[in-house]
Amino acid sequence: RFGNRLHLLPACTDAFLLDVRLASVRAREAALERALRPVEADYDIIVIDCPPSLGLSMDAASYYGRRRDNETTGNSGVLIVVQAEDSSADAYGLLTSQIEDMRGDLALDIDYLGL
Repeated sequence: RFGNRLHLLPACTDAFLLDVRLASVRAREAALERALRPVEADYDIIVIDCPPSLGLSMDAASYYGRRRDNETTGNSGVLIVVQAEDSSADAYGLLTSQIEDMRGDLALDIDYLGL
């Protein structure tokens, strides 16, 4: 149906170890960007689906989703998926706090694309 225009790379079973591996990487926030840079030009859209954690993998995904120089607002950013329940509201608050910290600490423009 998509004429070879949609590619999915499923998570592996040891993805929960990603934060442990990222802990030893220099400039870990940019690790995902370095990994995807060779293929970015081949795609119109790249969506990173993160595990529901507040770890280093979330930082790397948020950093990757930042607005880059000369990029139009709304072309990159974070889309936050939540359930309508109290624990999701709490997690949303923690996540947005983490993103706001990254925005301030690293002087990044990270747009919220939706909820």
